[in-house]
Amino acid sequence: MVTKDERAQLYVEFLEEQGFRPQIDEAGDVAFRFEGGYYVITIDPDDDEFFQLLFPSFFTLRGDEDRRRAAPAAVVAAARTKVVKVYAAGDRVHAAAEAFCSPPESVRPVLLRMLGAIQAAVHQFHEAMRVPSVLQ
Repeated sequence: MVTKDERAQLYVEFLEEQGFRPQIDEAGDVAFRFEGGYYVITIDPDDDEFFQLLFPSFFTLRGDEDRRRAAPAAVVAAARTKVVKVYAAGDRVHAAAEAFCSPPESVRPVLLRMLGAIQAAVHQFHEAMRVPSVLQ
């Protein structure tokens, strides 16, 4: 089994090779910026095959109308985008791309595609929130 620290270092090295400036945060996860957004590779210490790329708090729900429309908009975004989950927690909306990668370095060829998928899902979510007819 590969340790959490070893996986974090693996992801840091790969992201640096791609031109990113990742950092290991206080939780031991890998954080980096991409096109104005803050992303986190969360690392499960008990499952070295699980990979999650999270775009936390990309949208803030401001009032009852946002809350009412967020769940259907998240469904639209997830349905129109491969691999990505979009979900609300409290007043924040998050997007995550998840996969099982064995060995952990097998994420290398798909990580950039996962970033693109998250961006596509976020775009779909924003569109669904903006245009009520998209939710029907």
